[in-house]
Amino acid sequence: MTKYVKDRCPVCEYSEYVVIGKVNEALPPISIPDDSTIVKCKNCKLIYVNPMPYWDENDYSKLYDETYFSYINSDMRKKWFDIRQNVIPVKRFERISKQLKSNKNKLLEIGAGEYAFMCCYLSSKGWQAIAQEPSELYANKLRSLGVKVETRGIKELDGENEYSVIFADSVLEHIPDPVPYYQKLAALLAPGGVIYTVSPNEYSVYNFLLNCISKIKGATPHYIAPYTQPYHLMGFARESLEILAKRSGLTLISYNKIDDYMAFHALNSNNSALIKYPLALLYFVSQSAGFGTNGEALFVKR
Repeated sequence: MTKYVKDRCPVCEYSEYVVIGKVNEALPPISIPDDSTIVKCKNCKLIYVNPMPYWDENDYSKLYDETYFSYINSDMRKKWFDIRQNVIPVKRFERISKQLKSNKNKLLEIGAGEYAFMCCYLSSKGWQAIAQEPSELYANKLRSLGVKVETRGIKELDGENEYSVIFADSVLEHIPDPVPYYQKLAALLAPGGVIYTVSPNEYSVYNFLLNCISKIKGATPHYIAPYTQPYHLMGFARESLEILAKRSGLTLISYNKIDDYMAFHALNSNNSALIKYPLALLYFVSQSAGFGTNGEALFVKR
């Protein structure tokens, strides 16, 4: 049964926050408490939904079914798949390699979805790679690709100091209790290892524009989307990640708002040239200035 917990900031436990707006999604897949709001912690700038939902297995099956990635059209999907498979893992592992001190050559990719791109890339480099994916639907797809899959939840995994690299793309913004979650990741990580996470930058230019439109319409603020796809429960700032690292026994080495490919998506959209070219330019400039939609964090275990 779903629990809804109204409490302090889930990262720093600070009790004071600013209310950004009320959650009033139309036709949500699951119920929303009447007092549900989107708030920002006054201390660490974490944006989160309050009360925080702790969904059960039945809820997850409704939220993360086979339609979760269906918004990408076939032509866009083919181009985007090529970038995600052949470009992005290479770039991210180059950054990881600069900080990596562990030589275990063992990867855990969290919430690997249907493709486990980092697992596939590092497997080709001789690494032992394991994809953690609780959905049997996606786990079976990964097995068909020859990927070794772990379906248990992160907190249920055995072992300590097990992995050189733990990688999570678009996962941790879905976790209602990030501190014990990160503490478990830190325990699984070998000394000298790296945790590399990719989460939305809620302070991006893209979000700013959409939030302005939402305010004009009187709609739900665009910051996070707890009850509509992609079901984000929180959005991190550098301050919240630093506190999360400290409470987990990790060190935050870098946090960059880079490589979001919003210009690529704009150029490949069905919009007219009068819309997509100016948008692509705006996204390119904002990403170059450090206001892109991706927040990529690199943590190390000393």
